[in-house]
Amino acid sequence: MRLNGEGRKKVTHRILSPGRYSYMVRGPVAVLSMVCLVALLPTPLAPGALQREAGEGHIPDLDQPYFVPRDMSLEDDGFGAGLPLHLETWYFEALLNQSRSVVFIVTVLAGGEGERGLCLTGLYMYEEGDLRAGERVATSSFRVSAAWPHLEVDGEEVCTARVTPQGDMAYRISFSLRGWGLSLTMVNRSRGWQGEMGRGWWLAVPVLAVNGTLTVDGEQVEVRGTGYHDHNRFSLFTPLLEYGYMDGKVATGEVSLVWGYIMHSRWRASAFAIISHRGDYHPLYPPHLQMEFDRYVYDHGWRIPTSCQLRFENETLALAVNMTATRFHPIRLPGLRYWRYHVETEGHLTGQSGSLAIHGRGMMERMQY
Repeated sequence: MRLNGEGRKKVTHRILSPGRYSYMVRGPVAVLSMVCLVALLPTPLAPGALQREAGEGHIPDLDQPYFVPRDMSLEDDGFGAGLPLHLETWYFEALLNQSRSVVFIVTVLAGGEGERGLCLTGLYMYEEGDLRAGERVATSSFRVSAAWPHLEVDGEEVCTARVTPQGDMAYRISFSLRGWGLSLTMVNRSRGWQGEMGRGWWLAVPVLAVNGTLTVDGEQVEVRGTGYHDHNRFSLFTPLLEYGYMDGKVATGEVSLVWGYIMHSRWRASAFAIISHRGDYHPLYPPHLQMEFDRYVYDHGWRIPTSCQLRFENETLALAVNMTATRFHPIRLPGLRYWRYHVETEGHLTGQSGSLAIHGRGMMERMQY
């Protein structure tokens, strides 16, 4: 979907061929939804379907922050061994030259040591925010490591990582299917962090330098750019007990911003943001942190925001950022609705040492249970 103009948006739909484009949801899903993913039968609502509003909950002033980040290592980025049956997702995105972008996802449904279960691998390639191709594969033949991020699918290595002699974390991701693929190296340029979040766990590396090649309809293209990686563990009960979430991220110059908005119900939500600057990270919380969503549009029967404003101010720091969608596309599965946004970001961060501009491309996500 493309958004044009200012204020009230003109919405245009493009129908995608189900034979060429396929979708995989990122985020927590129930077992029924996983079965639907395996069946590869996402079914969009009809254009005339009943429209329902995806409300935004109130953010209370909590005594305890919802998410408290702490330092991470490559060992933390391995599979969560010893846990009961759960979902685990390794997610990579990259904003590249020539107005290209790519999202690569590996989702595992497993427990114990991860020796048995289901693995879903998805690749989504964009040009100027428009989806060019979406490829995925579902299999029970996979290998994961609890010691470090290393994943194999059908005997092929799709993700591995190492620590370079300079002490950086370097990820290598590769995947190819039906003439579309990627082979990228992503090296961290910011400190990663991790922490418990509600019924799950979240690890993120906010900024990575990216270079390598894309395979675009059979042709190899050299690319470079800026990437983001996160790793999530979710309880299968999350879709039954929560309402959904939104998140967003942008990296520009010396500063990166990652934020999360967790909707526990239509009336209650938790929020946080994490600023990375000069090799360190700084969590931001309510009541000093405020989030507002606007520029709503109707899409597949749901009223969704296409803009987010973040404001933060205390005695030492002030942040003002607007993220506005230029493109988005929906993913529909029974009981789940997901939107991935390409956004333009404008804002500034002001501290004791001066003011820094925050400007550039980014991404947002919305999951509705």
